[in-house]
Amino acid sequence: MSLSKADFWSGPFGDEYTDRNSGEILQSIAFTLRTIETLKIERDLKSILELGPNRGMNTRAFRTLFPFAKIECVEINEKAANLLKHSEIANVYNVDFLKYETNDVFDLVVSSYFLIHMEQHELENIYRKIAKSINRIKN
Repeated sequence: MSLSKADFWSGPFGDEYTDRNSGEILQSIAFTLRTIETLKIERDLKSILELGPNRGMNTRAFRTLFPFAKIECVEINEKAANLLKHSEIANVYNVDFLKYETNDVFDLVVSSYFLIHMEQHELENIYRKIAKSINRIKN
């Protein structure tokens, strides 16, 4: 029996990945700044939804660059979610994104490597859910 990608990432493999993924905050801030400038993202973001943040290196960069923004993170791996919750830099939901429910909309929805780990047949629903969460798109 093979594991679904959700089960795979929420289990021991995801825990091991979290242990290896400690990164450097300055690299995350530099990458985030380049991304913001390249995409011409407004510097007055009030709300950010991050999908699959793991332990939150990019979340920390967003918190540094947007200190007053509301940041929500959806992380399937319990170990990673707990590490991020402990940092108190974002509201963290330990749940599969397809099961995450909110009526909130966000100025920016961001992810680093999240989509490549999703099941192919789930992508359309994921894209719809992302689009519904973006403040600038009329649903």
